[in-house]
Amino acid sequence: MKVLWILTLFFSISLHAQSLIGLIDRSNDNHPSLAEGHNMSISGLVRGSGIQKTTGTAQDFNSYGWDESSLSDAVVSNDYIAFSLTALTNRIIDLAEMTIIIDRSPSGPNHYEIQYSLDGFNTSFSLFNQHHITSSTPQTYVIDLQSIPTLSVGQFISIRLYAWGATSPTGTLDIEGFIPTYQSDGWTPSVAIGQDPGIAILGCTSAIPVSNPNIWPQSISSVKLDWVNPSCFSQIMIIAKDGSIPTFDPSIQNCNGSNGDCVSSDFTANSIFSDPNSSTNLPLDEFCIYKGTGTSVTVTNLINGHNYYFKMYTYLNPWSDYVLSPILYASMLPVEFASFYSKQELLSNRISWSTNRETENDYFELEKSKDGINFFTLNRIDGGGTTNKNIEYTSIDNSPYDQTYYRIKQVDFDGFSSYSKIISQTSINIKLHIIEYPEYTEVVPINDDLYQYSIVNTFGTKIISGEFQHILRIKKSSIPPGNYFIQIQSPYHEEFLKWYNLPYF
Repeated sequence: MKVLWILTLFFSISLHAQSLIGLIDRSNDNHPSLAEGHNMSISGLVRGSGIQKTTGTAQDFNSYGWDESSLSDAVVSNDYIAFSLTALTNRIIDLAEMTIIIDRSPSGPNHYEIQYSLDGFNTSFSLFNQHHITSSTPQTYVIDLQSIPTLSVGQFISIRLYAWGATSPTGTLDIEGFIPTYQSDGWTPSVAIGQDPGIAILGCTSAIPVSNPNIWPQSISSVKLDWVNPSCFSQIMIIAKDGSIPTFDPSIQNCNGSNGDCVSSDFTANSIFSDPNSSTNLPLDEFCIYKGTGTSVTVTNLINGHNYYFKMYTYLNPWSDYVLSPILYASMLPVEFASFYSKQELLSNRISWSTNRETENDYFELEKSKDGINFFTLNRIDGGGTTNKNIEYTSIDNSPYDQTYYRIKQVDFDGFSSYSKIISQTSINIKLHIIEYPEYTEVVPINDDLYQYSIVNTFGTKIISGEFQHILRIKKSSIPPGNYFIQIQSPYHEEFLKWYNLPYF
């Protein structure tokens, strides 16, 4: 019977799962330009009192009056272009980046800085600073917005572009239009703005899936799932099913009387698989095994020989996309490890492990590594076949590194293999120094641990013993002349030093 754990991720999710959430038109008006946002309120472009709209037929958001000589002067004179975003009810805003195309006339400003504020510019922070704006062709700038805190319900953010350094009061700076290449998530901008906008905003205003999901065997009846939470979510929910992928989709199915009305509070969770208390609003054979804001869960009560599927959702009203939300799959583990550890013994490491249960287990390979990445086989040990008895195994590494990593490769009779967790062992050497003086001998270790010591003659008789810290001082006249061994022990190591007690005259 094949009972190997199989760990599969059906969909790979990017950590930066951001989409188009806002567009701002660049129409050259005295009133704010048109703007649209997805699940948020967004205002169009306005001018500060220090600059003015260019007259004529210019289609781009074109302004003059940028002739201040420094950023500080531009701030005082209100030489800026601005827009703002506000988070709506039941939404948050997690900003990722902004794209803007800028050019200037030959006498226009050659410096600009983009700042943001969460309090109407009583305080502000710099996002981007650009010098030497070219006047020959428009330049595209992609501004990283990830340093901006996530906006919760009702919060707003103001963004300003200050410019300065024009060589003439009539020198202009304008925001050009561009064809957006971004994809929106559940949102179609209007033709008026979406066809040729001046600014595009990326981020998220609803739940996006988790990233880097993994599944790890814990025992023959349990697994651990872990993941990385995205920026935009309020709850993680995992639905499990024995034998096939869960079919329930909380974003479109019925919880309170109509399709698509499920909310996070409609579900209860229990990590003990098949517990009936976890099946609220779900099909009888599908179970909510986790709901919360953490990054891991251990699922128990799994049955040997069964296949289990776990589908992971995020929630922010609405739910994350059914297609993008990842699925993890696991089949059964042939070996249930009870322990796995290493211990230093003199100049070697003793590696020990034990199993509570084995199924068709042919052999183990103990693997060794210097960096925890590149492993090679240190030893091979026969397994226990199929058994429910506890079995203990051990192996010796006679040439460990200062830091040695170990893992166990388990191979069953069909040649399939799986791996244990990785452990490490630090080799600690006391490195003692013996210093001889006329009347006494000193033993000096390199660290300040508390040591036990014994002085033993060549017949194995213990002459004296005790403990010391920092320095062991032996008075030569207190011990008969001859050959001895000094045994030094720390909590981590043991050494024997040869010592000849030459009498003092």
